Amino acid sequence: MDWIEQSQQMFKSFVDTQQKMWESMAPNLKPATQSVWEQSILTWQKSVEKLLESQSGWIKMWTGSILVQGASDESKRLAEAIESTAKTWLDTQKMQWDSWFAMLKQLDPAQISNNSATVIKLLENWQEQAQQMMITQTSWLEKWAETVKSLGNKD
Repeated sequence: MDWIEQSQQMFKSFVDTQQKMWESMAPNLKPATQSVWEQSILTWQKSVEKLLESQSGWIKMWTGSILVQGASDESKRLAEAIESTAKTWLDTQKMQWDSWFAMLKQLDPAQISNNSATVIKLLENWQEQAQQMMITQTSWLEKWAETVKSLGNKD
């Protein structure tokens, strides 16, 4: 497998991991006391932050391995571009997750326990948006890989 395919799989794994995290946590939003609610959100937020940090570290390690393998200047430029793109992608992910957690922190757990139609609709809309973003990212990743391949894999 060449490094373009490796980078494509890396991004796909990032998207898949975040999707699995979302799918495992979102349905478990349950009514709770304010303190339990806040602790649950904080725990979830720390998990996401650790995930994003590990993905960032993996990108740096992967790009570093390309740069030390005696790759051509073109491969080095592409690896650096991948690292930059990945950083932007991860920063966007962080902003999306941060806005999600900010919104959750403003919810009243009592409204959730009362099955407030407004809160339920808000959570459903957010879930749809998150799923659409995952689909968009996967599509972007495929187009990105096609573009890089079309530039010519000279190594």
